[in-house]
Amino acid sequence: ALYTNCLFLQSLAPVVSVTSGNIYAVLAQLGTQGLSISSDADEFGVVVDTRDLKNLVVTAGLTLAILRLFNGGTGLTHVGIGTGTTAASLGQTDLVTPLVRQVFNNPGGTLAANVGTAYCLIPAGTGTGTITEAGLFNASSGGSMFARQVFTAINKTALMTLAISWNITAT
Repeated sequence: ALYTNCLFLQSLAPVVSVTSGNIYAVLAQLGTQGLSISSDADEFGVVVDTRDLKNLVVTAGLTLAILRLFNGGTGLTHVGIGTGTTAASLGQTDLVTPLVRQVFNNPGGTLAANVGTAYCLIPAGTGTGTITEAGLFNASSGGSMFARQVFTAINKTALMTLAISWNITAT
């Protein structure tokens, strides 16, 4: 698995250095754990929904990972949400219908054993609508999308806060 920032990618360097003729194949074999929408709280702080989903690391994400491993590049910093329902596919470079990107609440992510985690809160009044997709990015706009997930609708009202935890596990 792969993802979030330099710390996570550097921690995977021994795995990626396995002899292989195709770095993409090695990275793809790492696999991803994924998006955990850990709480969608209403205006009273009551959790109204919880999700635990797998996601797809897109081709641009694999390229970004390789750039981070070999020459620095820009690490992941934002989670984006949107209303698109098109299935995730390798060639996608952005959410289909983006609403907002929110910077990580834990800049640089965290690393525990072989799991990297990015966490962000999308506050009340931000990104409202019928949320059906999320992605992991290295910029507040433009930049590269690392991974994308499509899921059944989360109806985020202007009074709700959405908490997203994105985990990558190296196995």
